[in-house]
Amino acid sequence: MKLINKGFINQSTYAAGFKPTQSMIRIEMARWLSAGLSKANPDYGQAIQDMADTVVPVTEFYKGGLDKNDNGVVAQIIATGLMNGYTDGSFGPSNKTSRAEVAAILLRYEEAQKKDPTTIQLLNEMRKIGLTGTNVESLGFVIQSQQDYLKEFKDFRKFSGTLNSSLGNANLNRLIIVDQFKPEYPYYKVFIGKNFNPAYIFSEKGSFVAFRELIVFPKNDKLHGGNYNNAFKDSNAGGSGFGGNSTVSLLVI
Repeated sequence: MKLINKGFINQSTYAAGFKPTQSMIRIEMARWLSAGLSKANPDYGQAIQDMADTVVPVTEFYKGGLDKNDNGVVAQIIATGLMNGYTDGSFGPSNKTSRAEVAAILLRYEEAQKKDPTTIQLLNEMRKIGLTGTNVESLGFVIQSQQDYLKEFKDFRKFSGTLNSSLGNANLNRLIIVDQFKPEYPYYKVFIGKNFNPAYIFSEKGSFVAFRELIVFPKNDKLHGGNYNNAFKDSNAGGSGFGGNSTVSLLVI
């Protein structure tokens, strides 16, 4: 009852009632910890709301397996370092937690609840992505020359392009910048992976890879991966305006 009264456990998430003797799975642990942080500092709770539409750096975000209602919770737990994903980039929401894992997490929790959320870089990035669709500003990037199609980063979602051959239109929905020389970075694990060779794109440190998520509105059923490349009439939508060959696209049709 103490955990329920302190806000760690939300009874509404247990349709059949909370059973303390049952094994705990990782998403349950994440929810508990997240609720505790939110009680300790309301800004952690606000962060969960800000990250409801963020890109959670786990493979389940795109492949399935993560409830959308848990996006902010998992993002918060990863950003604060309370829980980490596996080496393959997955989070394993339904995996059972071990006693050793719980003990280590609780030790980290004691330190995390003392931190000011605004000082956590990854948390700031995920909040920006949730609110604006990109982590560009939180990484310190600025627009060097304003163009008609982009005056502020917060407006980049207004940017759209027309596909060649009357295939349709596409809107830029998200833009994630990843430092290709930081393999420990959560977004690196999800978007780049361990077999990536940085020299393939850039050889100098300080170089970044941009990953775009485009919402495509096809006009017919002829649009597919094979004819997507170089399909934009507008070169800025196609890629050169956001890094050319260093930009990788994810399509949502």
